[in-house]
Amino acid sequence: MNVRSLLLSCFTLMWFDAIKASDNVPFDHIEVSENQRFLTHQGGKPFFYLGDTAWELFHRLDRDEAKLYLEDRAKKGFTVIQAVVIAELDGISTQNAYGHLPFENQDPTTNLLHTR
Repeated sequence: MNVRSLLLSCFTLMWFDAIKASDNVPFDHIEVSENQRFLTHQGGKPFFYLGDTAWELFHRLDRDEAKLYLEDRAKKGFTVIQAVVIAELDGISTQNAYGHLPFENQDPTTNLLHTR
């Protein structure tokens, strides 16, 4: 999996979590429109991209804090949460809320998602 795919997957997962937290926002998946000018969902319905930036979401918050944040944003109508997988400054050497580093031995060729 390349970095772009990994980032898209993380963004998508965070978006799905935010949307699922709100019972009044149905969805199936998002795709590029046939004319490639906008995003669609639910069989061609235009998708309104209302994003909030939570750049440090994966680094600073634990799961309970992240869930609370995502539920709050879903209630406020946000449809996308933008976050980064690796922190901008010292991202490979700064521990997350659980004390884990993103890579083993600071090697970005190792798996990002691993259990300890």
